[in-house]
Amino acid sequence: MATASPTDGTESIANIQSLSRSYSNAAGQMVRSDAYFNLSGVTYSTSTYISTQNTNYYTTLYDYDHRGRQNRVQLPTGTISRPFYDGLSRVASTWVGTNDTPSSGEWSPTPAGPWLALGGGWPHEGWR
Repeated sequence: MATASPTDGTESIANIQSLSRSYSNAAGQMVRSDAYFNLSGVTYSTSTYISTQNTNYYTTLYDYDHRGRQNRVQLPTGTISRPFYDGLSRVASTWVGTNDTPSSGEWSPTPAGPWLALGGGWPHEGWR
């Protein structure tokens, strides 16, 4: 009869059928998630990133403001969503676009360029 022994992280892992990875900052907030869709030829590793982005997995990026509120989500398609909070930390509107790099200064709730303003509420809670 075989006895089970604790794992030490050096065991080989083969025949991966599904994989997703989440990365968190020091505050425990998810800042990146990788969703694998093509595991052909992928060998599991404890390395930070394995295989090739947009070939084997899609990445979603998350950012937070100084109050810890989620203030940016960038989807694998390049679409960026930014909520704008009112004085009570309620989402007053959400801006959606593909480029949030300002020509000068910091991003503002009234960005120039092809942005779509949505009504109140943060529609991306289910995207995490």
